[in-house]
Amino acid sequence: MWPVLVIRGDNSIVRSIAYSPDGSQLVTGGEDGIVKVWDIRTGKNPLTLTGHNDDIWCVGWSPRGQKILTASSDRTVRVWDSQTGSPLFSLRHDSPIYSAAYSPDGRQILTAGGGVIGQPRESDNSIRVWDAQTGHQLISHIAHDFWISSAKWSSNGQDVLTASGDWTAKILSIRTGMEVLTLKGHQVEVMSVSWSPSGTSMIQVRLSRWGRRSSNRELVRAI
Repeated sequence: MWPVLVIRGDNSIVRSIAYSPDGSQLVTGGEDGIVKVWDIRTGKNPLTLTGHNDDIWCVGWSPRGQKILTASSDRTVRVWDSQTGSPLFSLRHDSPIYSAAYSPDGRQILTAGGGVIGQPRESDNSIRVWDAQTGHQLISHIAHDFWISSAKWSSNGQDVLTASGDWTAKILSIRTGMEVLTLKGHQVEVMSVSWSPSGTSMIQVRLSRWGRRSSNRELVRAI
Protein backbone atom coordinates (compact mmCIF):
# COMPACT_ATOMS: atom_id res chain seq x y z
CA MET A 1 0.00 0.00 0.00
CA TRP A 2 1.38 3.39 -1.04
CA PRO A 3 0.30 6.87 0.05
CA VAL A 4 -1.72 8.77 -2.56
CA LEU A 5 -0.69 12.12 -1.10
CA VAL A 6 1.72 13.21 1.61
CA ILE A 7 1.10 16.69 3.00
CA ARG A 8 4.00 18.49 4.61
CA GLY A 9 3.81 21.96 6.05
CA ASP A 10 2.58 21.62 9.62
CA ASN A 11 5.27 22.45 12.13
CA SER A 12 3.63 20.67 15.05
CA ILE A 13 1.81 17.46 15.92
CA VAL A 14 -1.38 17.05 13.85
CA ARG A 15 -4.18 15.91 16.16
CA SER A 16 -7.20 15.93 13.85
CA ILE A 17 -7.95 15.77 10.13
CA ALA A 18 -11.18 15.73 8.11
CA TYR A 19 -12.20 15.54 4.45
CA SER A 20 -14.56 18.16 3.07
CA PRO A 21 -17.98 16.72 2.08
CA ASP A 22 -17.07 16.82 -1.63
CA GLY A 23 -13.68 15.19 -1.00
CA SER A 24 -11.69 18.00 -2.63
CA GLN A 25 -10.10 19.42 0.51
CA LEU A 26 -8.71 18.44 3.90
CA VAL A 27 -8.69 20.45 7.10
CA THR A 28 -6.06 19.79 9.77
CA GLY A 29 -5.55 21.04 13.31
CA GLY A 30 -2.80 20.42 15.80
CA GLU A 31 -0.72 21.21 18.80
CA ASP A 32 0.19 24.73 17.64
CA GLY A 33 -3.45 25.89 17.59
CA ILE A 34 -3.37 26.59 13.84
CA VAL A 35 -5.94 25.24 11.37
CA LYS A 36 -4.99 24.61 7.75
CA VAL A 37 -7.06 23.78 4.68
CA TRP A 38 -5.40 21.70 1.96
CA ASP A 39 -6.21 21.07 -1.71
CA ILE A 40 -6.28 17.30 -2.28
CA ARG A 41 -5.29 17.56 -5.93
CA THR A 42 -2.24 19.80 -5.49
CA GLY A 43 -1.32 19.32 -1.83
CA LYS A 44 -1.18 23.11 -1.44
CA ASN A 45 -2.44 25.06 1.58
CA PRO A 46 -4.76 27.82 0.28
CA LEU A 47 -6.19 28.81 3.67
CA THR A 48 -4.84 29.10 7.23
CA LEU A 49 -7.12 29.84 10.19
CA THR A 50 -5.73 31.46 13.33
CA GLY A 51 -7.51 32.36 16.56
CA HIS A 52 -7.11 29.44 18.96
CA ASN A 53 -4.40 29.80 21.59
CA ASP A 54 -3.97 26.14 22.56
CA ASP A 55 -4.02 22.60 21.10
CA ILE A 56 -6.73 21.76 18.57
CA TRP A 57 -8.25 18.32 19.17
CA CYS A 58 -11.06 18.13 16.63
CA VAL A 59 -11.81 19.58 13.20
CA GLY A 60 -14.82 19.07 10.95
CA TRP A 61 -17.04 20.46 8.21
CA SER A 62 -20.68 21.43 7.97
CA PRO A 63 -22.68 18.98 5.81
CA ARG A 64 -22.52 21.27 2.75
CA GLY A 65 -18.90 22.23 3.31
CA GLN A 66 -19.59 25.93 3.81
CA LYS A 67 -18.23 26.06 7.36
CA ILE A 68 -15.36 24.56 9.34
CA LEU A 69 -15.61 23.60 13.00
CA THR A 70 -12.62 23.42 15.40
CA ALA A 71 -12.42 22.37 19.08
CA SER A 72 -9.53 23.30 21.34
CA SER A 73 -7.94 23.08 24.77
CA ASP A 74 -8.55 26.84 25.01
CA ARG A 75 -12.11 25.88 26.01
CA THR A 76 -13.68 27.09 22.78
CA VAL A 77 -15.19 25.69 19.62
CA ARG A 78 -14.85 28.06 16.70
CA VAL A 79 -16.88 28.20 13.49
CA TRP A 80 -15.23 29.54 10.34
CA ASP A 81 -16.26 30.40 6.78
CA SER A 82 -14.56 27.70 4.71
CA GLN A 83 -14.12 29.95 1.67
CA THR A 84 -12.69 33.08 3.28
CA GLY A 85 -11.38 31.75 6.60
CA SER A 86 -13.31 34.43 8.46
CA PRO A 87 -14.30 33.53 12.06
CA LEU A 88 -18.09 33.47 12.44
CA PHE A 89 -18.63 32.77 16.15
CA SER A 90 -17.29 30.72 19.05
CA LEU A 91 -18.83 28.41 21.66
CA ARG A 92 -17.44 27.96 25.16
CA HIS A 93 -17.19 25.18 27.76
CA ASP A 94 -15.78 25.32 31.28
CA SER A 95 -12.83 23.07 30.39
CA PRO A 96 -10.88 21.94 27.30
CA ILE A 97 -13.00 20.57 24.46
CA TYR A 98 -12.03 17.39 22.63
CA SER A 99 -14.98 16.85 20.31
CA ALA A 100 -17.35 18.89 18.14
CA ALA A 101 -19.58 17.97 15.20
CA TYR A 102 -22.42 19.27 13.06
CA SER A 103 -25.71 17.39 13.16
CA PRO A 104 -26.55 15.45 9.98
CA ASP A 105 -28.93 18.22 8.84
CA GLY A 106 -26.42 20.97 9.69
CA ARG A 107 -28.81 22.83 11.98
CA GLN A 108 -27.10 22.06 15.28
CA ILE A 109 -23.60 21.62 16.70
CA LEU A 110 -22.66 19.00 19.30
CA THR A 111 -19.74 19.68 21.67
CA ALA A 112 -18.23 17.56 24.43
CA GLY A 113 -16.45 18.81 27.54
CA GLY A 114 -13.05 17.20 27.72
CA GLY A 115 -11.39 18.50 30.83
CA VAL A 116 -7.75 17.59 31.42
CA ILE A 117 -6.92 13.98 30.54
CA GLY A 118 -5.85 12.22 33.72
CA GLN A 119 -7.44 14.87 35.95
CA PRO A 120 -11.16 14.03 36.26
CA ARG A 121 -11.85 16.76 38.81
CA GLU A 122 -11.07 19.39 36.20
CA SER A 123 -13.77 18.14 33.81
CA ASP A 124 -17.25 19.46 33.12
CA ASN A 125 -18.27 16.05 31.68
CA SER A 126 -21.06 17.53 29.57
CA ILE A 127 -22.38 17.29 26.06
CA ARG A 128 -23.98 20.44 24.71
CA VAL A 129 -26.07 21.20 21.65
CA TRP A 130 -26.02 24.64 20.02
CA ASP A 131 -27.94 26.39 17.26
CA ALA A 132 -25.59 26.28 14.27
CA GLN A 133 -26.71 29.67 12.96
CA THR A 134 -26.79 31.77 16.13
CA GLY A 135 -24.45 29.91 18.50
CA HIS A 136 -27.19 29.86 21.14
CA GLN A 137 -26.98 26.90 23.56
CA LEU A 138 -30.05 24.66 23.30
CA ILE A 139 -29.24 21.62 25.46
CA SER A 140 -26.71 20.58 28.11
CA HIS A 141 -26.46 17.13 29.70
CA ILE A 142 -23.96 15.64 32.15
CA ALA A 143 -22.99 12.50 30.26
CA HIS A 144 -20.12 10.80 32.12
CA ASP A 145 -18.27 10.72 35.42
CA PHE A 146 -14.98 11.84 33.81
CA TRP A 147 -13.91 13.82 30.75
CA ILE A 148 -15.46 13.06 27.34
CA SER A 149 -12.95 12.36 24.60
CA SER A 150 -15.29 11.78 21.65
CA ALA A 151 -18.95 12.43 20.73
CA LYS A 152 -20.68 11.44 17.48
CA TRP A 153 -24.23 12.03 16.21
CA SER A 154 -26.34 9.10 15.07
CA SER A 155 -27.43 9.24 11.43
CA ASN A 156 -30.95 10.33 12.41
CA GLY A 157 -29.68 13.06 14.73
CA GLN A 158 -31.64 11.73 17.71
CA ASP A 159 -28.85 10.04 19.68
CA VAL A 160 -25.20 10.67 20.43
CA LEU A 161 -22.41 8.14 20.99
CA THR A 162 -19.78 9.19 23.54
CA ALA A 163 -16.42 7.95 24.84
CA SER A 164 -14.97 8.83 28.22
CA GLY A 165 -12.20 8.55 30.75
CA ASP A 166 -14.62 6.64 33.00
CA TRP A 167 -13.86 3.51 30.88
CA THR A 168 -17.28 3.51 29.20
CA ALA A 169 -18.96 4.44 25.94
CA LYS A 170 -22.62 5.47 25.95
CA ILE A 171 -25.52 6.10 23.62
CA LEU A 172 -27.57 9.03 24.92
CA SER A 173 -30.81 10.60 23.79
CA ILE A 174 -30.07 14.14 22.64
CA ARG A 175 -33.50 15.38 23.67
CA THR A 176 -33.64 13.93 27.19
CA GLY A 177 -30.03 13.10 28.05
CA MET A 178 -31.16 9.64 29.16
CA GLU A 179 -28.83 6.69 28.60
CA VAL A 180 -30.04 4.39 25.83
CA LEU A 181 -27.09 2.02 26.24
CA THR A 182 -23.88 1.90 28.29
CA LEU A 183 -20.98 -0.17 26.98
CA LYS A 184 -18.57 -1.51 29.58
CA GLY A 185 -15.62 -3.74 28.93
CA HIS A 186 -12.52 -1.59 28.73
CA GLN A 187 -10.06 -1.46 31.61
CA VAL A 188 -8.68 1.89 30.42
CA GLU A 189 -10.03 5.18 29.14
CA VAL A 190 -12.04 5.03 25.89
CA MET A 191 -10.48 7.58 23.54
CA SER A 192 -12.67 7.48 20.41
CA VAL A 193 -15.97 6.07 19.13
CA SER A 194 -17.72 5.81 15.78
CA TRP A 195 -21.01 4.52 14.39
CA SER A 196 -21.10 1.88 11.68
CA PRO A 197 -22.60 3.12 8.37
CA SER A 198 -25.84 1.27 9.14
CA GLY A 199 -26.08 2.81 12.61
CA THR A 200 -26.69 -0.61 14.21
CA SER A 201 -23.25 -1.04 15.76
CA MET A 202 -20.36 1.10 16.94
CA ILE A 203 -16.63 0.89 17.40
CA GLN A 204 -14.59 2.10 20.36
CA VAL A 205 -10.89 2.82 20.40
CA ARG A 206 -9.21 0.97 22.45
CA LEU A 207 -10.90 -1.10 20.23
CA SER A 208 -14.11 -3.05 20.55
CA ARG A 209 -17.20 -3.43 18.35
CA TRP A 210 -20.63 -3.79 19.97
CA GLY A 211 -24.15 -4.52 18.80
CA ARG A 212 -26.52 -1.60 19.33
CA ARG A 213 -29.91 -3.29 19.75
CA SER A 214 -31.07 -4.00 23.28
CA SER A 215 -31.24 -7.73 22.55
CA ASN A 216 -27.70 -7.68 21.15
CA ARG A 217 -25.59 -5.83 23.69
CA GLU A 218 -22.79 -8.34 23.73
CA LEU A 219 -19.34 -7.54 22.42
CA VAL A 220 -19.26 -8.46 18.73
CA ARG A 221 -15.50 -8.26 18.24
CA ALA A 222 -12.49 -6.94 20.14
CA ILE A 223 -9.46 -5.75 18.22
